[in-house]
Amino acid sequence: MKSLPIASLALMTSMSLTGCAQQSKPAIDLEYETLLIEYEACLDTSKKKWENTLGTESDLPFSLALKDCESIRP
Repeated sequence: MKSLPIASLALMTSMSLTGCAQQSKPAIDLEYETLLIEYEACLDTSKKKWENTLGTESDLPFSLALKDCESIRP
């Protein structure tokens, strides 16, 4: 049986540990990203609805959109 040099073993161990850490992180990031996309879509839709109702001269449509979407805010 051939033995691997210490540097090769260290590199392989480092790569496998890094891979494990990276595999568990994306699930959390993906879930947060999905919530963020839903929240932004809610804000866009609600803001457009309020702009059509109230006009675009004030910040009121955006403030009302924030209230409409606060239940799904990430």
